Amino acid sequence: MSSQPQTTQPPAKLEEGESLVNILTKGIKVKALSGPSKDAKNVLDGSLETCWTAENRVSPSCRFAIVPSLTFHLEQPVKLGSLHSLALTFAGGFAPIKASLVAKIDPPPSCDETGADALTVVTLFPLDGNGKQYFAIGPTCSSSSSSPPGSDQRETDSFRLDMEGSTDAFGRITVYGIELYAIQKV
Repeated sequence: MSSQPQTTQPPAKLEEGESLVNILTKGIKVKALSGPSKDAKNVLDGSLETCWTAENRVSPSCRFAIVPSLTFHLEQPVKLGSLHSLALTFAGGFAPIKASLVAKIDPPPSCDETGADALTVVTLFPLDGNGKQYFAIGPTCSSSSSSPPGSDQRETDSFRLDMEGSTDAFGRITVYGIELYAIQKV
């Protein structure tokens, strides 16, 4: 599924006793593939004064650049069908051209193209700006578009945000905030 940015949180169809919750809290572990891992937790602190910056790493001897990514290891597994939306805040001029939210799952789905144990949940095309951008998350690939929301019962305890390309001429990406919302029972 591909998602375009919105300036407001997409509406959620909540039943009685349900709430929309950011599952990326300060207590989870964050690892960075490109850029300093110690700064990666800054994307979860809710402050617009702290950030994480991915440096462009293109080796002269290699034709391929490393795709900057942040991996989030949750404290508790979450059902893929409960995912609702993703909110991202970038520095203007330092946004990725394309981003993908990838879930680590077991067993692997037959429709996955990213690897034996991963599923692309949503592909995003962020705007080059510094405002918070919301992206709706729809049914995952094993769920048909006619399936009711929340029908995917597979669970994950790990997400990765892959960021491709950059609006910066030097390939840098600067992230100020990431929030991943899921519908949960309260």
